[in-house]
Parts: sequence; C-alpha cells; structure tokens
Amino acid sequence: MQRIEDMFITIKSLLDRIMDELQTIRNEIKDNPHPESADDVFLDFNEVCEITKMSERQVRRYREQGKLIGFQLDGRRLYRKSEVLDFIKKRVKDSDGWVRNRPKDGIRQIPSETVDLDDFDIDNDPEGFDDETDDF
Repeated sequence: MQRIEDMFITIKSLLDRIMDELQTIRNEIKDNPHPESADDVFLDFNEVCEITKMSERQVRRYREQGKLIGFQLDGRRLYRKSEVLDFIKKRVKDSDGWVRNRPKDGIRQIPSETVDLDDFDIDNDPEGFDDETDDF
C-alpha cells in the first residue's frame, strides 16, 4: 500500500511540474500572440532573386557560403521572407554606405572638402583641344 502511495506522490509531483511548464508556455503565448514566424511567408528562388536584385548565381553563392539560408521542400528551394529581409539589412549595414545613403537620383555627391578645385587649372583648355570641332 505504501508503494502505491509513493507512486501516486511521484506522479502528482510530475503532473505539477508539467502544469507549471504549461502555464509558462501559456503566458509566453499570451504576451506574444503573433510571433514573426507564424506569419512568415515563404519565397521561391526566383522571388528571392527579385527581392534582393541579385542574379541567380549570386543568390546561390550566398546560399553556399551560408549567408542566405534556404531549405528544400518537395524538391523546391524555399526561403523565409523574414530571413531574406534580414540578409538584405545586414548587407546594407555591412556596405560602405553607398546603398544606404544613395540619393534617389542615383548620383552620389562628393563632399566639397574632398576635392579642392584650386588644384585644377580649369580656365585653360587642354593642349590640342579645338573648341570648334571638338577634336583633339
């Protein structure tokens, strides 16, 4: 009889631990009802090429290097959109600032302090240049 009571106590303590864990999980779900991964969209290879503005070879190379993570499902290579966007953000962050700071017209302005125009003789035409014929 004592043995049955000991087993019952052991089972009850295990159930109490399980219930505590379930309550913890419920609270986490309650605090974050829509985790990112639940709404994650999957992209195929061509869509990744379009979003990243990269060639197929570039996307493959990044995948082979482990920088762009994809997975295979029924013979199709798929990528999580959130991971692709994270990859793009990381590339922009790691870039020299060109992509992030590029003006809308696509022309990058050189800061005036970079070039001293006094170093150049801009009043005189280059030797041999003919203004009338635009020939050298």
